[in-house]
Amino acid sequence: MFAILATQIDDVTKLVNFLSCFNSKVIVSNNQEVLRKSNVLFLPDLGNFEKYMYFLYEKNLVAFLKEWAFSNKPIVGLGLGMQLLFTSYHLGNFYQGLNILNGKVTTMVSNNIWSEVYFLKPVFETEFQKTTLAYFNSLCNIEKLNEEDVLAKTYDDIPIIVWRKNILGSQFSLEKSGSFSTYFFQYLMKKLKLCVDKREGRNF
Repeated sequence: MFAILATQIDDVTKLVNFLSCFNSKVIVSNNQEVLRKSNVLFLPDLGNFEKYMYFLYEKNLVAFLKEWAFSNKPIVGLGLGMQLLFTSYHLGNFYQGLNILNGKVTTMVSNNIWSEVYFLKPVFETEFQKTTLAYFNSLCNIEKLNEEDVLAKTYDDIPIIVWRKNILGSQFSLEKSGSFSTYFFQYLMKKLKLCVDKREGRNF
């Protein structure tokens, strides 16, 4: 089961519809007990950094998310949800992030663009073309992150996909990137299923 961490008034319909295509139940909630029932937790691309972090603190979800991530449960940050995973945010004012991954979000590069995705890891070159196009609602530079966590960049050297064990962050839009999103997500689900199986002691 997939869970999207959002309020009931947030518009996550497109993400729900996308995830529903993969034969899994999708819930939208900010209740810890409901979220705990899921196998994979998604932080969607909603609003702005300050308001999202305030919402997480208000709902006592910051400690919950850190516990989830550091317990090897799969967590996927999309767009702004990816930015939240890092240590800090420096666009305009300074804001503390979740600090699940090392790094700081520094500059806005562009909004609402298509850009090439360049995969760095050899294993991905066997699953995808080495380069492909994806759509970005917003594209931000991220500095001082662990380079071994970076799976893909733009040709301008901007990290756009990061992955460490059970933690995935992606700046591109799953809902708007066409067939690449579907192919990438199928691959992602295989990897996250291995993560869930290993954590729960199942053979794989």
